[in-house]
Amino acid sequence: RHSELKKKIFFLKKYNFNFLIIDGSPKALSKHFLNSHKKINYYHYPTENYHERIFFATKFIKTKYVKIESDNDYFIPSAMLKSIKILDKEKKFSAVIGNCGLYSKYKKNIYVKHLFKFHEDIKQEDLFFRSNKYMQNYSPALYHSVCRTFIFKKNVKLWKKSKKIYGQKFQRFAEIHLPLTLLLNGKIKVINKLFWIRKDDDIKNRVPFNTIKKNRKKTRRLFNHV
Repeated sequence: RHSELKKKIFFLKKYNFNFLIIDGSPKALSKHFLNSHKKINYYHYPTENYHERIFFATKFIKTKYVKIESDNDYFIPSAMLKSIKILDKEKKFSAVIGNCGLYSKYKKNIYVKHLFKFHEDIKQEDLFFRSNKYMQNYSPALYHSVCRTFIFKKNVKLWKKSKKIYGQKFQRFAEIHLPLTLLLNGKIKVINKLFWIRKDDDIKNRVPFNTIKKNRKKTRRLFNHV
């Protein structure tokens, strides 16, 4: 997937954030390419196991906040800055999420499907009520949140313990670990803003084309929040 990764790096180099890329491909990116993009912290760690790459990455994360992404995920800089401001100000919040979408190009048109709808701020003091509210409308949105690094690292320790107990089977339920850890450690803020978007060439195969056409107005509304 080096073609996708290169596109991602060209996107990242425009912004003044700290970027850490753990490349699980069999071969590393060329030194010539990497030397021309020195802002990017790149490590070649050849494994298809997503969580093994996260385990490897943890020791390099030194910032107050963290967000994990795949090579075809694209964050929205204004949403990242707003999330950081919220977490700096509101110490009882553990994470921030927002509007998300899948985009795909089809016959020279761009189509977007809105993901993780209907989430609201979770401000209950009681951790049971926070967890219950999120689970009533569960989505993996918190897996893609901007969150506090110390909580994220707690979750990585939980993943490692789960792996020791369940082996690779732990990955079947690993997705839910991070949302629960964030809910147990604080409140959740939802911003009405496009947060991140993912390239998905198969969206036209999963969503009826007529449905996509009907949702064009919703797509425009989604982009209006950028």
